[in-house]
Amino acid sequence: MSYNVLSDSYCGKDFTHGRYDYLSTAHLDISYRCQVVYKEIVETYGCPGVLCLQECDEKVYTSYYSRLFSEQYCHNGGSNSIADLSTDLSAMKLTPCTVDSNKNQYCAHYTNKKGSAKEGCAMFIRPDKDSIGNVVAFIDVDLSQVAKHYPVLQELYRLRADIHDILVNKVGTIAQLGVCVRQESIQHDGDDTNSNATSAAGVNSASVEYVNDYTIISNTHLFFHPAAEYVRVLHMTLLFEVTKQLTTILKDGTFSSLYNTDTEATFMNGCRIHWCCDPNIYNTPPASAPR
Repeated sequence: MSYNVLSDSYCGKDFTHGRYDYLSTAHLDISYRCQVVYKEIVETYGCPGVLCLQECDEKVYTSYYSRLFSEQYCHNGGSNSIADLSTDLSAMKLTPCTVDSNKNQYCAHYTNKKGSAKEGCAMFIRPDKDSIGNVVAFIDVDLSQVAKHYPVLQELYRLRADIHDILVNKVGTIAQLGVCVRQESIQHDGDDTNSNATSAAGVNSASVEYVNDYTIISNTHLFFHPAAEYVRVLHMTLLFEVTKQLTTILKDGTFSSLYNTDTEATFMNGCRIHWCCDPNIYNTPPASAPR
């Protein structure tokens, strides 16, 4: 699920200039709106497996969304109960989700956009061994840095210095990537051509191969200006390039070599990896695997 939740910084009179005059004052109040958003996500969509938010305020993510989703709490009220909730989280009436908690626990990550605005993208992923598997890492993508170093754009910058200034210095678009892995077991029937599948007694036996199935989830909020379509196209091109390079290192098995418990790793300019676990654990069969 993807949801632009409207940053509080864009709801003031100095910014909106009548843009949201059709909304009630209550819906422009972030303390009310974030609760309505959460209620809709949980009650209408039933805690989706992947939730990507845009224009998410840093303060709302820290004090509200991350706490509720990460701590497996859902609001347990009726259709008219939102207005009764206190804006003070410590006073909110929260009860554990009635759904199986193993299916309702999220890994969460927030990335603030570049510049002075305290808003950005938030990603919540619910690990599921039967679909996307476990979350290995979140990656922050600074598209201005990717644009600065992207070889294909250098000739364009030489001809149009203004485009370089816009992409590198003025537009603070960021993106997030979530890397998930599910370890699959593939059963191979024994045959005479596979010596590893033949027992000491000379009888063919089955062998099990373990394969890592990766899923990459992306989240971004493109530049809004109606006349900046070329900026959005270039940013999407750069995001696809980052994803392609990430796919390559996942396929060749070098992703786990980037893991370092002391530092945040990078695999190209503008990309920072935030590890959720040691990816090397997926380079070996699970402990319960048959030997």
